[in-house]
Amino acid sequence: MSPAERQESWRRKLTPYFLEGAWLWKRMWDEGGRKHGVVQEKHLPGSRAFFKKVSARLKQQGMSLPQAVFDYLCWLKWRKLPQELLRPMAAGYDLETFDKLAHVARVFYKWHYGKIDYRRDFRVKGDERHVFLMYSGVAEGGIERLTERELADFFDAVCPCNEPHSEDALKKLRERTRRKLLLSVKAGGRKIRPTPGAHA
Repeated sequence: MSPAERQESWRRKLTPYFLEGAWLWKRMWDEGGRKHGVVQEKHLPGSRAFFKKVSARLKQQGMSLPQAVFDYLCWLKWRKLPQELLRPMAAGYDLETFDKLAHVARVFYKWHYGKIDYRRDFRVKGDERHVFLMYSGVAEGGIERLTERELADFFDAVCPCNEPHSEDALKKLRERTRRKLLLSVKAGGRKIRPTPGAHA
């Protein structure tokens, strides 16, 4: 199978919504301020329309864009959703978990006002460029449908790190992300929606 045929294959398997967001993620790093560790201050061409679409989609799910960002920041820092962090706090006095959630809340507050410097304010484990793509891909992108080769091809094309990706490393990251996300959703008492069917 040629590279062009492989690309067509992974494009068919992923949801259009996720693909659009993945390409914007790459542009935010390649063209915007994200590569410098700051919030994107100016909208890139086409991004305003996409974020309106995101907000409308989240509203249908009973969520908001700020809530989705807070969920992601918790995931990025602790590989847990906020509901999982809140549960032990509701069960009893847990200052350690409170501090974890408070740290994310402070970062979220700075993000909300465009004051965050990710490199200074929010040190995280792993490469955020990979973490975001896998998190959103597992959550609703259909990334579990990709073969190992297609997964690497997708990351080679879309990931802002612009480096070749290891099939084995991505396979392990996908499995860890899927397992931890399902456990976090279950621990928080939320249900995870099935991935919508990919376009033909």
